[in-house]
Amino acid sequence: MKHKDARTFAGVWLDHHTALVITTDDHEGHGAYSVKKKIHSPSRALRGSSEHTINQKNHGESEKFYKEISRELEQYHDILLFGPGKAQEELFNHMKENKHFHGHNLSIDSAGNLTENQMLAKVRDFFKPYVHG
Repeated sequence: MKHKDARTFAGVWLDHHTALVITTDDHEGHGAYSVKKKIHSPSRALRGSSEHTINQKNHGESEKFYKEISRELEQYHDILLFGPGKAQEELFNHMKENKHFHGHNLSIDSAGNLTENQMLAKVRDFFKPYVHG
C-alpha cells in the first residue's frame, strides 16, 4: 500500500505529435521503467485553410493535447518533461498554470529523438538520486 506522502515519479518524452509517459509499476521509482501510456495529438493538418485558421486550430489542438497529458500526470509528484523542440516547454508552462500541479516538482530538459531504451534510461538516471538517496 502506498504511503500518503510517498513521492511518485514520471518522465514524459514529447514532441508536438506524441507523448510517452514513463514510470515504474509502483510509480515510486522502484523496479524497471517502461512506457505506461502513449498519447497522440489530434491531427494538425488543414488543407486549403488560411494561415490564421490553421494557427487557431493548431493552438486549440495543442491545448487539448496538453490537457490530456496533464490529466495523466496529476497523480505524480516529481515529473520530468523532455524532448526535441519546444513542446516540453509549452507543456511545462501549461502545467505551471494548472492548480493541480502546485507543489509538484516539475523539471524540464531538452533531448533529441531518442530510442525508447534511451528514454527509459534518461528517466531512470534522472530520478535515481531521489529514489535511492
